Amino acid sequence: MRIIQFLSIVILIGIYAVIKIPGAVLSLKPYGIDLYSLGDLYRYAYLREYRDTTQFVKAPSVRVKNHFNLFVLGDSFTASFHKDHYRGVKAYSFMNWNQAAEQQFTLNIDTTMPSVLLVTCAEKNIRLRFARNQIPMYLARPESVGNVGFKLLEKPLNFPGYLKKYLGRAEVSDQNIQALLFENELALRIKETKAEFNRSVFGKIAPEAEIYAEKNMLFQKLTTDPKYIYMSSFRELGIEEENELIAGMANLVKHYKNIGIDSVIFSFIPNPVSVVAPNFKGRAYNMLVPRLERRMNETGGGCISVYGDFGLIREKAYRRGDTHWNTAGASFWLTRVNQSLDY
Repeated sequence: MRIIQFLSIVILIGIYAVIKIPGAVLSLKPYGIDLYSLGDLYRYAYLREYRDTTQFVKAPSVRVKNHFNLFVLGDSFTASFHKDHYRGVKAYSFMNWNQAAEQQFTLNIDTTMPSVLLVTCAEKNIRLRFARNQIPMYLARPESVGNVGFKLLEKPLNFPGYLKKYLGRAEVSDQNIQALLFENELALRIKETKAEFNRSVFGKIAPEAEIYAEKNMLFQKLTTDPKYIYMSSFRELGIEEENELIAGMANLVKHYKNIGIDSVIFSFIPNPVSVVAPNFKGRAYNMLVPRLERRMNETGGGCISVYGDFGLIREKAYRRGDTHWNTAGASFWLTRVNQSLDY
């Protein structure tokens, strides 16, 4: 009886740890539970034909003589890259936009080496990230001591902060519970059956996704429906807002150059629908990415563009059940970046 009680306590502690600790569920990948591998849009729609089993493979790298420091401000598209993916980099540091929005940070610079800030952003977030009145929350304070790279400044914790730190955030717990109970083959088959029934009988799928059957892809509804103010590829973009975005980028460039960065370079990753189906459902792409890229010289920064080339390979650059690029798209972008940085 005591052995059973002991084992029960151990199991409960293990379940509690998996539920409460951010990222704990990811440790169960070898046992068949994986939050992301099948595609983020598949996980909304659960339509079996859009299961994307092609795993993201990190692009190969070529090392050459180290001659500059590279700092990347980016999102999930570039978070998986590391120092060895970029040619000629001595020191490398990555900062996620979401972290930058939540916390203050410094950027420590070695002034004896040339430094480049590569600012990458998914198209669906451009109108949120670069509005002039939004830029300051993402800016580093000048700092040239300590280890080279981005450094988050720890906020003093209040009582709710301590609870989140030691007991976990509610949203993390909810996510982990969902993964623990429902991210397995039996549960997925049940969800797929339900999703197929709803589509066949009622003509409905998950509201977060839209089907592009011609290319066997799912698109994120936030990027296809004009009613979404910031993320839609088909929401009207007026010249005043365009000017505001250019001004915001110019402010960012000015700030970083003032604290010692030698070169600031922007690179925008187009929404899949923008290049695969720019006239999706008879709508007209607002041309956000090419319009900004044409005016990049006004910001004082450089630009690495893949919009035109992605428009040629189209669906071959993106995963069919996910909002992100596939290995081909990532490799193409990385090659273009290295060509541009190899000065």
